[in-house]
Amino acid sequence: MTVSANTHPKARTQARTGRWIPWTFVGMFGVILAVNGIMVAVAFDTWSGLSTAEPYRRGLAYNSQLAEIERQEKLGWQVSLGFAPGGPGAGELRLRAVDKAGRPILGATVTARIVRPVAQGADFTVALPGRGKGLYSAAVRFPKPGLWEVRYRIRGAGETVTAAHRIKVEVR
Repeated sequence: MTVSANTHPKARTQARTGRWIPWTFVGMFGVILAVNGIMVAVAFDTWSGLSTAEPYRRGLAYNSQLAEIERQEKLGWQVSLGFAPGGPGAGELRLRAVDKAGRPILGATVTARIVRPVAQGADFTVALPGRGKGLYSAAVRFPKPGLWEVRYRIRGAGETVTAAHRIKVEVR
């Protein structure tokens, strides 16, 4: 029995040397860097610029906020907020306030800070003059459609009440 070895000249030079292994690692890290670069670019492109100012101090004041909510609940004022659309991105903001006994809160100073919860730079403040019988209203034009938060403050009858409601503004 004879055993023959492959003596072809090309077969000897094509032996696996393992030179491809380091290039596999280089390629793998290249893919990781490219994906991370894309994710950073998307993050910067979609950032709304919205952040909380002084989150630590706001966290420390949380108990005082809870005490203020409890004080307002004991006061018993009933406040309802509504938005009547009046055109594309516009309408009338209406607030009705009555005390614990159901009597309208008259002669109060009412302001509304209107905030876009998902973007920075579109917030504005509007005064709501009294219309009688506890009704306060004002015409409002929103710069963009979508969800808005109305943070109102009512100062009257020696008390101050604050709260927030969300409204949806549509383009028609």
